[in-house]
Amino acid sequence: MGKAYQRPPPPIVLRLGPLAFELFDILFLLWQAVMVVLYCTKVTYSQDVTSLADERGVANEYITYTGIAFMMYIGFGYLMTFLRRNGFAAVGMTFMVSAVVMEWGILVQTFLEHMLEAAHGEVEPYLHLNLRSLILGMFMVAPVLISFGAIIGKVSSYELMFVAFFEVIFVGINNYIANGRGTLLEAVDMGGSVFIHLFGAYFGLAVSYVLCHNREKAKAYARHSKNGSSYNSDLFSLLGTIALFIYWPSFNSALAKYNVDSGFSQSRVIINTSLAQSAGAFTTFIFSKLLRRAKHGSARGLYDLVDIQNATLAGAVSIGCASDLVVGPGGAMAVGITGALISTAGFVFLQPFLVNRLGLHDTCGIHNLHGLPGLFGGIVGIIAVAASRNDVYGTPGEIFYPHGANQPVYQLASVAITLAFAIISGAFTGLLVLAVRKHLNPIPDEYLFEDIAEFETPEEEEDSQNSGKEKHVESLLVERPSKEIV
Repeated sequence: MGKAYQRPPPPIVLRLGPLAFELFDILFLLWQAVMVVLYCTKVTYSQDVTSLADERGVANEYITYTGIAFMMYIGFGYLMTFLRRNGFAAVGMTFMVSAVVMEWGILVQTFLEHMLEAAHGEVEPYLHLNLRSLILGMFMVAPVLISFGAIIGKVSSYELMFVAFFEVIFVGINNYIANGRGTLLEAVDMGGSVFIHLFGAYFGLAVSYVLCHNREKAKAYARHSKNGSSYNSDLFSLLGTIALFIYWPSFNSALAKYNVDSGFSQSRVIINTSLAQSAGAFTTFIFSKLLRRAKHGSARGLYDLVDIQNATLAGAVSIGCASDLVVGPGGAMAVGITGALISTAGFVFLQPFLVNRLGLHDTCGIHNLHGLPGLFGGIVGIIAVAASRNDVYGTPGEIFYPHGANQPVYQLASVAITLAFAIISGAFTGLLVLAVRKHLNPIPDEYLFEDIAEFETPEEEEDSQNSGKEKHVESLLVERPSKEIV
């Protein structure tokens, strides 16, 4: 058993023998029960699941799904273990929220697709599921985990679940407005630079800003004695980075097989993503030395694990929107390098400014890995669409661009709407959390950024290697920003 921790007694609303239920114990169990009922009464298998299917195609789809699931459960979870006292929460809460959001996300996304079909006169009594539905469910998990990066260590598991419930709905609405063929804007964004990364980042930042209340509280979070890493926690976090790096081409290319030119499109995505992230990862090491040296005015430059764990992934985020387009191998590498530079500069210069001047505390630095590279990726998508020729894909341009020559305008509109909607819906969700926070088991300030507020923890001696190497609390605010999740 870990050190003693006495949480204030939660408000009990129901007792059944030895079981004492808090309000959100009941509501979250009810949420799960309602989903079971909906899956029983309104959801069925699609025709390709109930009929003879191509075994090779099923195997390929399942491999794609498992790669994305590995990114969510392992990559994201371990990337967030950099907080030396919060590893159980990083992996455990990622596990918990990913599981329920996949169920909820499939329902929300499939229902909205059903609405789009109904709008075109294709009315069906049931929602139809196949392996693509599982992939879409994981695509709903991603923005929630990105948002989690801004508030990890500061929110309880129930607060996170509350945020996730609403975020999935808002992500679905935004997708309904703009993401893909048949929507209102029909924007192109194969790898989710805009609809996953940009939305998840600014939604999470808005929630964090509302929950912080003021600049002094944000500074207190940044200076908190437990808001830092150790040698071992940084190493585990770096393993999460490498896991994400390996599987990112699978993430970006997951839905490309459903394009009209399927195989060609999927090949482009894999090649473009691999080149972009490799070029970005390599140059991140160089940028880390150069920018840290410039900031501290020192002749000696050192690699900073904050940058290496996070900015090395920014190339894959940046190329996402244009990953299925013919940007060229060199163009993909240039996008990756630029995204890495933007992300590294954000960690070095921008994140301390946001805390000190705006009172915006971002535990993992999601603004630098997802927000800014996602915005840059949206801009790359606009340029790539505008610069392409109608015959460049070997098929009519309208197959890829529903609005023809006007597609860049719709791309720009999708970026602007997504950014605005993410901030507004995130702030709204943060206000909802504040309204019911006493029922969500909030973590007392003295137990922020550590596991004992939520988990039974083993008692252990401080590793002699780690003792005395805890980062100076002032450096968390001024010298060394907190780390990032993908």
